[in-house]
Amino acid sequence: PFYASGSGAPVILFVGDSHAEQYYPAVQHASESLEPAPSVMFSTKGGCPFLPDLDVRYCGDVYRRSLALAKSASVRRVVIASVWSGYVDEHFGRDSGGQTILTAKSSRKATVHDVEESFRTLAADIATLRSQGKDIVIIASHPGSMSADPARMVAPLRVRFRAASVAAFASSFSAVDSKRGAAWMDGQLARVAQSTGATLIHPTDFLCPHDSCMTMDEHGAPLRIDAGHLRPFAVTRYMTFVPALLR
Repeated sequence: PFYASGSGAPVILFVGDSHAEQYYPAVQHASESLEPAPSVMFSTKGGCPFLPDLDVRYCGDVYRRSLALAKSASVRRVVIASVWSGYVDEHFGRDSGGQTILTAKSSRKATVHDVEESFRTLAADIATLRSQGKDIVIIASHPGSMSADPARMVAPLRVRFRAASVAAFASSFSAVDSKRGAAWMDGQLARVAQSTGATLIHPTDFLCPHDSCMTMDEHGAPLRIDAGHLRPFAVTRYMTFVPALLR
């Protein structure tokens, strides 16, 4: 879907999946204090990472569409966000047991080589955008955990949640564990950023003080809608880097 804030041709473009979409409330809030408010557009599709030549069954030409928008003369900054680590498991790229939900050409399961090649193409596309004078910001994996899902707050009240294998809601979870699960994909992003001059932002730095990731605010309100997506108030309050993206 397309979302827009402000008027006129887009100056700032957010691309990616639902983890890009979740920034819309923070963008709206930050825009209220800017005069004139910048024109911001979101070109996103839930479940579709901003990675070329890879699919999750229904992404189609989302990447090409978003890249074409990014090349528009009016756009000066492109912000890329996806649930990067959500498309592969923590073993992917490290041993033969790694799994991914990504598919490559002919709808076959993507291999490590396919994903690495996709990141190389992404780096080339970002380099082209950089050569056009555009600022590129990549938002790395967001910390998440099943124990951060607010549905687990009522788990003891539900018979079907009483299995010992189901984690209960916790007041925090380990940043170390979250980083470990995201390490391979975030490592690919770091190489892309380093080779292209893009800025890489780690949400863990904002949500996980002292290596412990928050799941609720000081009043006990859950920060997330599910195991990974932030609620509007949380992305506005804690993702304090957003206002700078609009300037």
